[in-house]
Amino acid sequence: MPILSNAPVTVDGKTYDRLAVNLAVSPVWKDDDLGPALAIRLTRYRKGDAGVIDRLDEGDLSIVHSAQVRNDPAIEAKVRELMSVVQDLVNLKGL
Repeated sequence: MPILSNAPVTVDGKTYDRLAVNLAVSPVWKDDDLGPALAIRLTRYRKGDAGVIDRLDEGDLSIVHSAQVRNDPAIEAKVRELMSVVQDLVNLKGL
């Protein structure tokens, strides 16, 4: 399933409207709690002629969130949803 950009860019007449996702979730250890640090790198790409993928090699986007910095309730809610999906995968695999 492609991730579609809300802000596609056009370079040399080619519109890059999709985003490839590189996602990393790491633990943030505290004495009495454990929270996620999240890093997402998004690379722009498009489906070119004959369905060939054409990647834009410059201008990657990033989203970084740490459990230590809680200043964006909307991002925090989405991180909780993501962690819920991770829990679902753990349950599915019986881990």
